[in-house]
Amino acid sequence: MMFIVRLVCCSLLLSLTACSQNATQPIASRSIVENVVREEVDFIPEEFWELLLNGSVGDEFTLSGYELTIGEIYYSASGRWCRKVGISTEPVTSDSKHYRRVTCKVENGPAWYLSSTTLANR
Repeated sequence: MMFIVRLVCCSLLLSLTACSQNATQPIASRSIVENVVREEVDFIPEEFWELLLNGSVGDEFTLSGYELTIGEIYYSASGRWCRKVGISTEPVTSDSKHYRRVTCKVENGPAWYLSSTTLANR
């Protein structure tokens, strides 16, 4: 009986000390996603940068004949602030085409650009 008590105490002590150790954090030697803004990106006009940065979900604006509805802002794997945007031809009718794109803020500046198409248009 005493053996079982000692075995349980030792097991408990070993498991508690193992849990109290700090786990080492892995450090990546390279970026998961390459941080490159291509030269041929479609930059959003400056008048909409503030809206994209601080606007609310559902805010709308018109750009080059298209109606854009901004979605939630998030921090992407590429290290940039991005937003999903819904794009509809204007005026919006039952025959309008609807698209989804992503806009991202350049890493070291205030400009925003439309990223290449990555989401399915559904």
